[in-house]
Amino acid sequence: MADLGLIFTLLLVSTLTGCLPGLWLPDWIRGKFLAVPVLGFGLFGVFATLLYQAGLSPQVSLYLVPAISLALALGLGSRPRLRLNREHLGFAGVWCGAVLVALIPKWIGGEQFYAFQLNPWDQLGYLSEAVAYSQHSYSYLYHLSNSQDPVLLYGQHELSARPTIAIILAAVDKLFGPTLMSFSYTYLVFLQVSSLIAGTFLIVNVFSANLCRAALVSGGIAIGFCGQYVLDIDAWSELGSLPIALVGYCLLIVCKDPSRLEVSGQLEVLGKWVALDAIIFTSLMFFYPEIVMVYGIGFLIVTINSLSYLSGETGRLLVGSLLLSLAITGILLALSYEGTLGFFVGQFKYSAAGPKEAWLTNFSSYNQYLIGKDLLSWDPDPATYPQQIRLFGLSSLIYGLFSLPINVFMSVVGLGYLLLDNSYPLLLRVSQKLVLYGLVYYWLRSIFREIKLAIKTRSPHSPRGFYLGLMGMSLIPIALTISGGRIWFVGKSLSMIMPLICIAMASPLWGSPRRDNLGPERFGRLIAAAFVALSISLAIMRAASVDPQTGWFAGSYPVYVINGEDRQAKLNYSWQLGTLVPQLKACSRVAVDISNPDNQSGHLARYVELYLDDLGITWFSIPRTHTLSHRLGKDLGFHPPLPHPQCLITDHPEPPQFPGQQVFSLRRAGA
Repeated sequence: MADLGLIFTLLLVSTLTGCLPGLWLPDWIRGKFLAVPVLGFGLFGVFATLLYQAGLSPQVSLYLVPAISLALALGLGSRPRLRLNREHLGFAGVWCGAVLVALIPKWIGGEQFYAFQLNPWDQLGYLSEAVAYSQHSYSYLYHLSNSQDPVLLYGQHELSARPTIAIILAAVDKLFGPTLMSFSYTYLVFLQVSSLIAGTFLIVNVFSANLCRAALVSGGIAIGFCGQYVLDIDAWSELGSLPIALVGYCLLIVCKDPSRLEVSGQLEVLGKWVALDAIIFTSLMFFYPEIVMVYGIGFLIVTINSLSYLSGETGRLLVGSLLLSLAITGILLALSYEGTLGFFVGQFKYSAAGPKEAWLTNFSSYNQYLIGKDLLSWDPDPATYPQQIRLFGLSSLIYGLFSLPINVFMSVVGLGYLLLDNSYPLLLRVSQKLVLYGLVYYWLRSIFREIKLAIKTRSPHSPRGFYLGLMGMSLIPIALTISGGRIWFVGKSLSMIMPLICIAMASPLWGSPRRDNLGPERFGRLIAAAFVALSISLAIMRAASVDPQTGWFAGSYPVYVINGEDRQAKLNYSWQLGTLVPQLKACSRVAVDISNPDNQSGHLARYVELYLDDLGITWFSIPRTHTLSHRLGKDLGFHPPLPHPQCLITDHPEPPQFPGQQVFSLRRAGA
């Protein structure tokens, strides 16, 4: 029940905080209640960060920020009016179902599963931030200089690197568990299902779709491959920013409606635009500045499209309102420059001039799913073709060129797991891809029909802006691919816009088949419905495939990131430190001795340190080095040894033991 309590607490805080921006949503917006918690979550993150810098703890902001927002909304005459109907109840059912499906892996696998998924570096980094921010003030961490504690020093380091997502987790510290680690995965599930809310809001407004149908499509995207991938690579900031980006994209498309703007109260409407745009832009920069590199292109194209419908005077007012909202955003960013705009500039420079990566090296890591498992030995770089012909033969090159388009398409829309790998006969693999080429043809035919009709329709009520903006954003990964080598940025860009791509893939579901071409169009609809069903089934498959013994995926679940980091440490060692909390609390001094070769990356040691810091237990490390030393630019791990440590946490099978010392060995039996 603690997991559900945390999710509903975060939803309540977000909704109360969103009451104020909810007042500024135009009356013609459908499903306004869907945008309120997403806007509120973004607003809460911004002010929790600024208040933390001002000396207020995140735990105080958890109560203060929503209380002030609600008081201002009530003072301005806000009276929530929501008449429940079948659509609302249906949406609530879909959302609750998604929450349960997303939480089942944690309930089955326990801490052995949720300690980290496939990227322990980012997972432990965000947890280090949250522990540091929950226990120490901004001023203390900012001026910290002589500490050897890697948790605190990492938190200090990340104060200048978008700390907002960790500050929010710090705000709920100790409310639903003894440590932050015990409900960190639940926090990620909340971020994941927030994309369901945001996606539903976008679909019902841009495509005038039924609320329940939109929720099912959005649910398949949020807890299917799109959401799973971002969650499983432990990209917290990206996961938290996606709902805000989706709502912002939707509002930019549907709010600038000239047929409503020409009525009285023009300046009042424009003032509301300024406030909403400022919240969106500022939130994105606080949560995940990198997403602006991609969605900024879409926002610009959508704005230009809106200007094409407006008269000269109204268009000038729109441009003025956008400039004013950017000015307000700039002021708020200046209050936290290092962690927002300064970090954005650094990341942009790195993206533009950073080192190029080897194709195969990166495809075998987090982005390997893009070309499919059957092509991992094949380099898609044309410069290597002569060498590949010599190594693998001409037939392998031909198979690679034949397979690559369908592999990339299936992977981008989250269906790459359906592709057969090299363990199947070549004839069967080729036959499957020929069938898929045919199905994709009819699918894309239906989608392109919807896009063509939308672009031809010169009306602000058509999804023209949605498609034009998506096309513009899609050029970024294409350009990065053509420029060669920047595979990491290709994968990150695609993961940001993948929800929009998948919404476009489902567009035949709310299009209108033409009577003169009813068969192919209905077939396209059927394929789109199958796409949604497969996305939902992948989420259910994930929930049922967690092995409670190893904390890894078993059975038929397709682990698309083959080389998940530190998998061996997860199989050979216990990460279930939550079961040791009562005993650890009885220890006033703890020695940590984790140096087994399986743990060269230091992830297990860092996880132990997080627990000890979060519990307020004094500790020292027997190994005199630390994995974060090179990253933080200073030597770590040289805590002065404590006399007569009461407890020892180790990964050795037969650890040394002092008289009267309690030993906790994390090495699993048989490892």
